[in-house]
Amino acid sequence: MGGTAAERLQWKEPLHSLEVELQQDYGLSLVSSRALVRRLGEFIETFVEGRDGVRQSGQISYPAVAQGERAGKPLRYCLTVPVSLTLLHPSDAEVLQEQGSPVLRRVRLARLCSEARRQGATLSHEDLALLLAVEQSTVRRMVRDCAADGERPQTRGLEADIGPSVSHKEQVLRLYFRGLLPERVAARTGHSLGSVERYLGDFARVLELRRQRLSPEATARITGMSPALVRRYRQLANELDRPGHEPVVERLLCRFGPVEQEVDHG
Repeated sequence: MGGTAAERLQWKEPLHSLEVELQQDYGLSLVSSRALVRRLGEFIETFVEGRDGVRQSGQISYPAVAQGERAGKPLRYCLTVPVSLTLLHPSDAEVLQEQGSPVLRRVRLARLCSEARRQGATLSHEDLALLLAVEQSTVRRMVRDCAADGERPQTRGLEADIGPSVSHKEQVLRLYFRGLLPERVAARTGHSLGSVERYLGDFARVLELRRQRLSPEATARITGMSPALVRRYRQLANELDRPGHEPVVERLLCRFGPVEQEVDHG
């Protein structure tokens, strides 16, 4: 027979049969056929099992266009990457029961876009229509409704600089200021609870130092944030500086604690 028992078992695998077929029927060399079959195996494993072989309950693998692909580029020439998307989250049942199916679809839309973006991809309106089982016109309306609430999802058009966009950090903050608890914000956006609390904590630190009348430069030195992020957070603080938001600000500052001042007010 030849070979060890383990080798003989491996020779019976379908991908090994494909390797032999490539050599005999298509004239590929042994090295080329093995390299091609190995890459094919990795590709299949990624789509079937998900990244790192782990996929949570309620998730699917979906091929999405990679970030950086310019708008208007034909889809057949675009690089795609497999992303794990959560079609069913444990909180979805509660949203459906308390707020109805239209709100649940919006929650899912925002979550899918956020998850794809964190994995280096973006979803088009066509992708979202398929994933949500609705017409593209419905997706466009949902995106407009989200935008009106300051939650505009990062779809492929927005990622490719078509029209205005709102960063994921701002989305989290705006939802919190609308009265959603961090756990609900996480479920709605697809971010982990740890990420949501980190964004809220960073914003709270900027708010506290702004109250102490520290400059953006000093704030950046104390917090370790980039000057650009500090400026954007301060701008957002001005936008959210309304009488109705005072309880939310106090709760935010109380939860994440004061900031110890380490430098002068320069």
